[in-house]
Amino acid sequence: MDFSKPPEETYLPLEIFDDSKFEVRPTEEWIELGSEITDPKKAVACVVPGYCLKHNKDGTGAWKPCQMINFDAESGKFVVR
Repeated sequence: MDFSKPPEETYLPLEIFDDSKFEVRPTEEWIELGSEITDPKKAVACVVPGYCLKHNKDGTGAWKPCQMINFDAESGKFVVR
């Protein structure tokens, strides 16, 4: 995919399909539910598989497998590896 150029077609933003105000739990609570607590002082995070858009320097990009490992509440984005 080439993201260096504006799209030729109109498209609908993700926010229309993924509205967080309808979530039954806050994101932080979902992350907590996805952790394995073997020791009360240390929680082991369970990774969630997914795909992320990896951008190249030339503006193109491709969907690549990733693992969601955390959530940055300030930016509203997941941390992936």
